[in-house]
Amino acid sequence: MLGGAPVLGTRNEPAAKVANWLKPSGPGTGRFNMKIRRREPAIHDIIRFEFSRKLWPQWRCGAVKMEDEHGGTNRLVNDCLIIVDVQNGFVNASTHNIPKAVEAAQRGYSHVIATRFYNPPGSLYRSLIGWNRFEAGTDDVDLAFAIRDDAVVIDKPRYSCVDGALLELLRTWNVCSVDVCGIDTDICVMKTAVDLFEAGIVPCVISELCASHGGPEMHAAALRILRRYIGAAQVR
Repeated sequence: MLGGAPVLGTRNEPAAKVANWLKPSGPGTGRFNMKIRRREPAIHDIIRFEFSRKLWPQWRCGAVKMEDEHGGTNRLVNDCLIIVDVQNGFVNASTHNIPKAVEAAQRGYSHVIATRFYNPPGSLYRSLIGWNRFEAGTDDVDLAFAIRDDAVVIDKPRYSCVDGALLELLRTWNVCSVDVCGIDTDICVMKTAVDLFEAGIVPCVISELCASHGGPEMHAAALRILRRYIGAAQVR
């Protein structure tokens, strides 16, 4: 976690030191190399930082990758988690392990957002899909885990929570990279991750914190598609 105990590079240098070493000359292409000189004069590590083109000064946002001279990579852990639709109505034999897992995971982030899907009268979910559950105010809509007191809860009548208000909230938190998890991997999690990607926010889907109430085959298919959609390294 940023500000916690991440280590960077091949010599386990703490994240705090990188800020002192970082002396960019300007936005440029959002990518540059630098050498880090250690106590042993003969030892050098070359670390490449890849920044969001627009948000390059905000390197602490989590959208940072590093390569050492041996081809190894490390990545700062994201500091914001979006928990998608972990609601009573989506919990079944295929998803029953997710509520407790996300409840524990949320403690590792500075910022947590949880979404709740509801199905308004006259929606296309009802008329085209025949999906009539999740009426607002019913038990289906309630979260299936104990949400943190300081978390932001977003109610949404659609697959994704990504809109102008969410993007503005992420900007106020100085966040440009987000971990995403929840239910269903093949529907709302995927749509949220792709919408973040297209809005310029780097998404990372945490596969072990995702599931589909449609079954494990749907979950596995969604992860495979997401690797094509947002990049193989963004599904973990």
